[in-house]
Amino acid sequence: MPLEIARPPVTTIKPWIKYALIIFAVVVVIGAILIAIGLHYADPYLHARAVAMLEEKFHSDVEIKDFHISMFPGLSIQGGGLALHKDGRTDVPPLIAIEEFSAHAGISAVWDKPWKIDQIKIKAWSLPSHRKLKISPRNIRRKIFLFSSAKLFQKTPS
Repeated sequence: MPLEIARPPVTTIKPWIKYALIIFAVVVVIGAILIAIGLHYADPYLHARAVAMLEEKFHSDVEIKDFHISMFPGLSIQGGGLALHKDGRTDVPPLIAIEEFSAHAGISAVWDKPWKIDQIKIKAWSLPSHRKLKISPRNIRRKIFLFSSAKLFQKTPS
């Protein structure tokens, strides 16, 4: 007498479950494409918002040469070439010049006005040497400063 091997019962996926999984996969792919497109256009949009907020805050013309945003795991901003020119005057040194900067915040900071930034790092910045300013740019150039609560972006208390 030959041995019979018991086969497990064949289960089939119901058609509506199959269609639901296909629709879910299509929605995930379309969502990923939309997120990629949104991140591509986020840099110029957020660059313009940052310039507008700084111009409003300092009542000066603001120039930011390099500006890059990454959204994950939190909002991270890196840039350089930031200059504040009073009354649009480019024939004189800027009021403030920052060679490199970076900032970190939560994703929700983008929707707040002004932005709520947790941490700002500034590297190689200079101020014009005026008598009104008690700081000489020679003493502070090429140093890295870490500001935990930046008044520039009005950090909210935790």
